[in-house]
Amino acid sequence: MTKLSVNEFRNEIISNMTDNILPYWMNKMVDEENGGFYGRRDANDNLVADAPKGAILNGRLLWSFAAAYRMTKRPEYLEMANRAKRYIIDHFYDKQYGGVYWSVNADGSPLDTKKQIYAIGFVIYGLSELVRATGDAEALVYAIRLFHDIEEHSRDRRNGGYLEALTREWGEIADMRLSDKDANEKKTMNTHLHVIEPYTNLYRVWKDVGLRDAIEELMDIFFNTIEDSRSHHLGLFYDEEWNRHDGCESFGHDIEASWLLLETALVLDDQTAIANALKHTRDIAYAALEGLCDDGSMVYERHADGSICAEKHWWVQAECVIGLVYLYRFHGVAEALDMAIGTWNYIKDNIVDYTGGEWHWSRLADGSLNSADDKAGFWKCPYHNSRMCMEVYSCLADMDIKPVRFEPYLKPVIWGGSKISAFKHIDCDRNDIGESWEISGVTGHESVVASGPDKGMTLPQIIGKYKGDLVGWNVYSRFGTEFPLLIKIIDAKSNLSLQVHPDDALAMKRHNSRGKSEMWYIIDAEADATILAGLSQQITPDEYAKRVADNTILDVVACHDSHPGDLFVLPAGRIHAIGAGNMLAEIQETSDITYRVYDYDRRDANGNPRELHVELAKDAIDYNVYSEYKGRYNSVDNGEAQLVKCRHFSTRLVAVDGVVDVDTSKCDSFRVVMCLEGAVRMTDSFGNEETLASGDTLLVPASVSHLAFSGKGKCITATM
Repeated sequence: MTKLSVNEFRNEIISNMTDNILPYWMNKMVDEENGGFYGRRDANDNLVADAPKGAILNGRLLWSFAAAYRMTKRPEYLEMANRAKRYIIDHFYDKQYGGVYWSVNADGSPLDTKKQIYAIGFVIYGLSELVRATGDAEALVYAIRLFHDIEEHSRDRRNGGYLEALTREWGEIADMRLSDKDANEKKTMNTHLHVIEPYTNLYRVWKDVGLRDAIEELMDIFFNTIEDSRSHHLGLFYDEEWNRHDGCESFGHDIEASWLLLETALVLDDQTAIANALKHTRDIAYAALEGLCDDGSMVYERHADGSICAEKHWWVQAECVIGLVYLYRFHGVAEALDMAIGTWNYIKDNIVDYTGGEWHWSRLADGSLNSADDKAGFWKCPYHNSRMCMEVYSCLADMDIKPVRFEPYLKPVIWGGSKISAFKHIDCDRNDIGESWEISGVTGHESVVASGPDKGMTLPQIIGKYKGDLVGWNVYSRFGTEFPLLIKIIDAKSNLSLQVHPDDALAMKRHNSRGKSEMWYIIDAEADATILAGLSQQITPDEYAKRVADNTILDVVACHDSHPGDLFVLPAGRIHAIGAGNMLAEIQETSDITYRVYDYDRRDANGNPRELHVELAKDAIDYNVYSEYKGRYNSVDNGEAQLVKCRHFSTRLVAVDGVVDVDTSKCDSFRVVMCLEGAVRMTDSFGNEETLASGDTLLVPASVSHLAFSGKGKCITATM
């Protein structure tokens, strides 16, 4: 089979929704006589007009059409969504006791009036999606009412979680099961998953403190109780005190939960929650993939005795595609995209009904079509498959972010010169520009986007807009909207001060800030240029202070000749200074904390001696002597070479003399690209093209999986 491109994949799945799934419900399931939608079509697509109508089906229909309208703005979808909303409020909502009935008769009269929390959750899901799509005030009122009904009657304040079902009057009920195949237990994974799902959607439109508290408790229950700490599969059935009463592993629910729980953390937009969810949901997804078959399909479940139910349900395949796309997008698992396309290919070939519309219920273990279960009904609806189409389409579209250029911040300093403006091909009549801050998140000097649709936004603002798709999801979970690196070009017309930077621990203790480790790549150096880096002989802290006082500190600092292409690695604590005649690229942690030790008795603009930080530096200096201070790397003519790899950043040199392909798929991080010489063209995996000349710097989004460089020149790249 021909491999689909990302764009072909996106277009195929969204076309399946608009041309196959939703038309089925609009053309075959609208009940013009009794209102709302019919309750059932059998496996042979025969209408059962007098079939009861279920709350789950109607809540899911409301969600599907509201979400489709929000995405496409097609008025026919809004018409269907409003039809579902009206029917739910008029016929399912219990005006006397609150909540919604489990089912009604074909004419809309109450049938089974029990309060199944799972079903109420889906009605909240649909109503809140309509609020997202249109701002519907009535829908929000009813969604909030139902939230309070669940919280008042179902939430277990002593043991945590939610009771499965209650009577119409919210009393205890003997049979709490969702279906005949379920265990009759008071708490289930399935209901909790479909409580956190609508609560998350409701939180998007109603930022209530109590709602957030409930969501956070549910997250804790999933990761610390429902998720098996050894296998990472989710348990299914529990008693009131959370003792487990099953031994099955449901691959479909595992893969569904793996992305829904991560979605919840992203909606909460809390760094700690996102970091925790990334860890747990990756493990849950990999556990689910134990059910993935070679043909791309996913089997239903593994029984307690180890036997497999090898039926291929429509909803499991749909959730598998989303889960795999989440692995690709949020966890940086490059091969997961091809796996998702493989599952979609299975769906196309085996589950989609191209003749009658919609999808078939399943393929049986022997590969034959399931001819017994409904085409549409109590459980069979467009929620799983239409959601797959919209979620995957949006996920892949959101990842397509163009590389970002920023306005440089040209910083005049006492030791600056005039080389930067020529190197960057910009007009500047000053001759004291010592630094060009190419990409900065330093407070007060945040970089500003120079061009494109986000022109004028600051770096923290665009991180807030694109989040982990721009900087990497693990990076975002650690740093939020704070950019972790500061990227500079430095021109030293005269010597810089001798200085040192504190490490993270000392900087946090003294300044509530990160420390500063950095590296220098020499772009240009005059004939006699030097770099000071590290100690040339062992001294004590007291001897350091004495040498600073008597102006002999330079006698014990190692001095190195510098040449274009030289590399210097400067971990926090290493004393250093840039000598006159050097122009270099600096990659460092985002920090502006510098302890100046010696400054050649220079004066500031007011004639005063520049401030020294001798005592602060005393505890920050690394007094060890090292055999080598200049970095070493393998020179290449057309390819990549690793420069520095430390816990704070990783930098590489890209030498281009023709074409160089760079695989970025396994790096969950943004990529800074600075052109050091020549001119190169860069094309990313989405087809975006950029031309870079010397001094140009780009921020390449973490969502990019491949870069192709062509032309002739050199670039330095930096990632986390």
